[in-house]
Amino acid sequence: FVLPSTHRVARSVGWASPCKKERKMVLHGIKKDSMKDEESQKALQKKAKLYKELLATVLGYKKEHNYRDGPLKHCAALLEINPDVSTAWNYRRMALEARLESATGEERIGLVMNEFTLTEKALQKNPKSYCAWHHRKWLVLRGLSSPDTEL
Repeated sequence: FVLPSTHRVARSVGWASPCKKERKMVLHGIKKDSMKDEESQKALQKKAKLYKELLATVLGYKKEHNYRDGPLKHCAALLEINPDVSTAWNYRRMALEARLESATGEERIGLVMNEFTLTEKALQKNPKSYCAWHHRKWLVLRGLSSPDTEL
């Protein structure tokens, strides 16, 4: 017995049924519906709009070489949404270097602690974020933290 070609294709991409009316994606044995309700769609659209606005704002600050406190807060908000934006991490590195040059002892400690807190939040959201790990490693290599505390 040979299965019809449409059935083989449907099975190979994980469709639950070869019938067009009953197509639902099956992933690890769990059916995946497109979106549950309008509320979740609106929440997702709101989050996407915020992300897009923050990304545009941070890229504008980077272009202007603006390293003050306000832009860093926007950058932190962006990275809390998506910790894999390497441009934002690079901007934070440049801003941190500029701000550490003129900072006093307590200000330096506050800046560094904020960076470690941000990387911790980013890694809790995505433990495999190379950008967040690289930024944390950069902080340690700059002597801003003891390698013993990181182990």
